[in-house]
Amino acid sequence: MILLGEPLDVLTLGFSLAVIAVVFAGRKMPVGRALTRLSETQGSTP
Repeated sequence: MILLGEPLDVLTLGFSLAVIAVVFAGRKMPVGRALTRLSETQGSTP
C-alpha cells in the first residue's frame, strides 16, 4: 500500500490499529469520573 509516495508495511498498520484500540479503550474507562466522585465525597481539603 502506498500513501504519499511511501510504502506502508503490515507491521506499521498493525501498530497504528493497536494505538487506536488503546486510545478507544482508555476513553471508555471510568477513571476520571470515579476520581471526581471520590473528591466530592471527601470534600476539597488539600
